[in-house]
Amino acid sequence: MKITIIGALPPYKGGISQFNQVLAEKLKKDHEVQVISWKRMYPKLVVKNQPENPENPLGSFVLHYANPVSWYEAGKMMKEFGTELIIFTWLTPLSSPVYTTLVKIIKGMTKAKLVAICHNVLPHEKTPLDIPLAKFFFRNVDCAIVHSYEDERNLQVLNRNLKIKKAFLPIFPAPFGKEKPKALSSLELRKSVILFFGFVRPYKGLMYLLDAMPLILKELDLDLLIVGEFWEDKKEYFEKIEKLEINDHVKIVAEYVADEEMHWYFKVADVVVLPYISGTQSAVIQTAYFFDKSVISTRVGGFEEAVEEGKTGFLVAPEKSGDLAKAVIRFYEEKKKGVFEENVKKEKERFSWERYSEILLT
Repeated sequence: MKITIIGALPPYKGGISQFNQVLAEKLKKDHEVQVISWKRMYPKLVVKNQPENPENPLGSFVLHYANPVSWYEAGKMMKEFGTELIIFTWLTPLSSPVYTTLVKIIKGMTKAKLVAICHNVLPHEKTPLDIPLAKFFFRNVDCAIVHSYEDERNLQVLNRNLKIKKAFLPIFPAPFGKEKPKALSSLELRKSVILFFGFVRPYKGLMYLLDAMPLILKELDLDLLIVGEFWEDKKEYFEKIEKLEINDHVKIVAEYVADEEMHWYFKVADVVVLPYISGTQSAVIQTAYFFDKSVISTRVGGFEEAVEEGKTGFLVAPEKSGDLAKAVIRFYEEKKKGVFEENVKKEKERFSWERYSEILLT
């Protein structure tokens, strides 16, 4: 089959571009695959840190959010390729005008089936335009893949007639770099470490984990390792750390971590903590599983579908620092690290790319 994937690729940062990279690589084993990515994905006022002149041998960086000529060019590329299946990576309604116009162009050029992979049907930071824009796009595709029951419900509200397939977020593989990052080597971490990993944004609830730290430190001597690029002013987080007097127990690497360095940070951690306020799914859980690490997470979105309570981790209510602290303390006091990690090794098979591809293509 000839398949076209439309979406971000590295050097765009984040789990979505990594997802598209791995998806294309997996599908190429049995199919002809074309990837059309973004030359410019968002206005600079919306997202500042976007790559300039991006390149990746796996795809073509053609689409520009403000250039309709580029949308037509993408359509021509798919026609010339002879694509039979087009996979749209849906992340935000901001892409709806481009995607919907592109669908109209495609339908005039090919008879390809149109599928949308929904990482978030609706965004974390909502606006009044989200639902109208999302409805506009989803009434034009043939099928949608979702990774959580919450997104399935959201999509049913937008389009009751749309064919929806419930899947899962697959395990995110990562290379094992040989050299330990200098940023990690300089931290002088304690023997016990809990890890917060990924972009720091308000909905990810890091503030609640910081509030939990004094309660945790009354019972345990450990470090909280925060690794990720801050999407907002770091000042309020540092002020919180200062106010709580936990400076000596919070170690921060405030930068985006390359794939080949990622495993070093998971290696030093006993457990990965996701104190999210909201969310439908997170690649951090699947990345943790890839490195055989268990998870302490809040009960939001599809997190309950990925984390098995008392087996591959613990689940707590969102915005409850006290409950978060109790879960971390329980993890150590009941010596769950080894047991949970063995369970993760067994359970992560259900998140394979082979199973995901089968759902996607049938």
